[in-house]
Amino acid sequence: LKLQFLYLIAYPLPTTPASPLTMGAAPSVESPPDAPLPAFGASDKEKAYEAALAGKQDAVRKLFYSLDVGKDAVLTLDRMNELVTNAKVGKADAEHLKAWFETLEDKPGHGGLGEREFGYYLAETAIASSPADLGVECADEAPAKLDAVLGKCQALSAPGPKIGGLLHSHEVSQPSRSCSWFAEWAGLATESRMTDLFGKAEQKAPEYVAKFPSGQVPAYEDGDFCVEESQAIIRYLASGN
Repeated sequence: LKLQFLYLIAYPLPTTPASPLTMGAAPSVESPPDAPLPAFGASDKEKAYEAALAGKQDAVRKLFYSLDVGKDAVLTLDRMNELVTNAKVGKADAEHLKAWFETLEDKPGHGGLGEREFGYYLAETAIASSPADLGVECADEAPAKLDAVLGKCQALSAPGPKIGGLLHSHEVSQPSRSCSWFAEWAGLATESRMTDLFGKAEQKAPEYVAKFPSGQVPAYEDGDFCVEESQAIIRYLASGN
């Protein structure tokens, strides 16, 4: 063993220096030039939609709630098709809308379009259409084409009704503030009345409880129609009924 050890010292085994570019790293695998492109998956589509919609969410929301979405805030496929067809939005039609709706992995249970799906379909039509399809002169980019789509739809959509009525609220009530904010944001002619909760306890007065049995705020009345709870109030205001 001593002789072997001395031999290895005198005559070491030859070694090959590692390349500084590949030391400690696995070799890279390159795709052949004729490899197919990656599939355009649902997550990629949503990213493309979100990119096109960036900065336009508020305009999309106002357009959505100016339509006949009902108390559940749902736009039927027929109503959506009517909108894009009359607005001459690119190649959008009933078949295109139905085919696109079927590709949604997370379909709404109500069978219509919520605010999110509504915005996504507008983005889809913008991405799929050329400026010539839309009948406008603009850059052939999704955000610019989406502006054209929104403009066409906004020109057709009738302005929402200026709902009046009286909103009973109080500044310390977060649900009250939500209702007031929504009415102001939607441009509704809704009157807001501050209810004295702590001094006179107006919410417990017999005439108030006769209209609003819970004796709380917010509460809303429009003629003989009375409704309580912020979610129900906002849905009513959004529906235009």
